[in-house]
Amino acid sequence: MMATFSPRTDQILLTSKQSSRNGKQVNNVIVHGWAGTSRSATIYTLVTDVNRQASVNYMIQDDWVGGSVPEEYRAWTSGSATYDQQAITFENANSGGAPEWPFSDATVNTLIDMIVDVARRYGKNRIVHGWMPQGSSTLGVIGHREVPSAATACPQSLYPRLTWLADTANAKLASGVLPPDPGNPEPPVAGTTYTVVRGDTLSAIAKKFSTTVAELVALNNIKNPNLIVVGQKLMVPGSNAIVPPEPTPPPTPGTIGVGSRVKLNSAVDYNGKKLAAFVMSNVYVVQELRGDRAVVGPQRTGAVTAAVKLSNLTAA
Repeated sequence: MMATFSPRTDQILLTSKQSSRNGKQVNNVIVHGWAGTSRSATIYTLVTDVNRQASVNYMIQDDWVGGSVPEEYRAWTSGSATYDQQAITFENANSGGAPEWPFSDATVNTLIDMIVDVARRYGKNRIVHGWMPQGSSTLGVIGHREVPSAATACPQSLYPRLTWLADTANAKLASGVLPPDPGNPEPPVAGTTYTVVRGDTLSAIAKKFSTTVAELVALNNIKNPNLIVVGQKLMVPGSNAIVPPEPTPPPTPGTIGVGSRVKLNSAVDYNGKKLAAFVMSNVYVVQELRGDRAVVGPQRTGAVTAAVKLSNLTAA
């Protein structure tokens, strides 16, 4: 069985609760909320309990991503075969209970990263809040409650933020420029950069930061003070220019980096859980590297075998 998961996946928890996509393409993401904070309880419900007709492609809690139903298959998540056949589904952990059902910033940020990853791997050039038809070059993002006939409030407090969430993912897909989050508004602070939003003018921004249009024009080398664009980052008085990080150099001989061929030293994943013994005899390729966390998988397939500690790898 072909089993494709995002390179961002930390743990694979395969379930038999899945079915065919019936030839439908992935054009959408459906966002769900756990209505709970327990990872073990959610894993039992969505992965282990075969009497519960519910499953999901991915589970997210803070920085952790669990893959369950491979992307080639339809997960039983939204109560609609038509919708689930055309979507990658995400169940997101709450950080608290009723009535607010909040989500942690880490969970929301991981969800955004996963949506961008889906868009890139499926060749989508845009991400929007809304359902996209078959053959679209745009990835649609909807909440569970937007599935027709779904009598649910899911995804709870994420629902009012879905437009922002899709816009944020789209900006990150295109350029890395992030729009402001209406769910976590921050007052403007001098000594920072400011991201232009719809309806802004230089005079309004100058007023927010107790400065002048002339000073903003000078700081940002603006040619036309009557022309600023949504998503544009502006330095404000007291701020320093953002210095982009230096690109990661390719691995030198004897070191391990993205693209390196590697073998595992022991059959355990990043969290110390045992992997199948056969992984010790295979050669893998490093697909992603974040600090001491490496995602490895078979070369060229895009599938994920495991996330492991960098120290558990030896160059092959």
